[in-house]
Amino acid sequence: HSPWIPREGYVRDPDALDRGVLPHSRGWDRLKLKVMADRKLDPATVASWVEAYDSELRFLDEHVGRLLDALPAFGIGPEDEVYILADHGEYLGEHFLVEHSKDVYETALHVPLIVRGPGFAAGRDATPVQHTDVARWLVDEAPGPPVATAGSTPLQVSELYYTRKEELRNPRYGGRFDRIRRAFRVGDHSLILGSDGSREVYDLAVDPGQLHPIEPSWSAELEAAAAAWLEAHPEKPSASEVPTNTEVLRALGYL
Repeated sequence: HSPWIPREGYVRDPDALDRGVLPHSRGWDRLKLKVMADRKLDPATVASWVEAYDSELRFLDEHVGRLLDALPAFGIGPEDEVYILADHGEYLGEHFLVEHSKDVYETALHVPLIVRGPGFAAGRDATPVQHTDVARWLVDEAPGPPVATAGSTPLQVSELYYTRKEELRNPRYGGRFDRIRRAFRVGDHSLILGSDGSREVYDLAVDPGQLHPIEPSWSAELEAAAAAWLEAHPEKPSASEVPTNTEVLRALGYL
């Protein structure tokens, strides 16, 4: 998460760092405009962002380990479930985007989930999970992940209502962020639809960065599932020009 502070002792390539291009530097707002409005990206700038961001991840990883090691002192043992979950990823120039709350590419959606407790096997699990699944786990009386029931769907849906006001109202961006974007995913198949008519299809198994939209034969089935979801979740326009708390949270990407 911004400001991507280069943590002392966690930077592996100090030569890649340029603190003048990091968040909250003097030219930061101008740099964001250059990337997101003018769609110009300097590889050296991206390398600096990545090094600073990765130093944060190394710092965080070590301290998550310290937290887990300290839990027994607080009476939290192996019989208890522990969840550590991120809320969003961070754009470091991908798709000419910076920070988050801008779009629904996997860069922002694919986040870490760490679970420890009875019923959870050690190791990595590639089963798709949404934040709403975690909420169900927390209220499930049985330990471990809930068993899928008959008729359940593997469709995952993520929504972003516009973006932050500072970008939405900036004339330099034109109408780039003046839209609702939704990502629909089944396995490695991804469909992104926008209220502005935008449509993108990706196979995440071969294009995890979502750089090359395709027109595969399976897209019709995914679009049908998306259409059914949209029909079951109609828009509810606000009666007031003043955004509600829900609308504010949607604009930030939290709903």
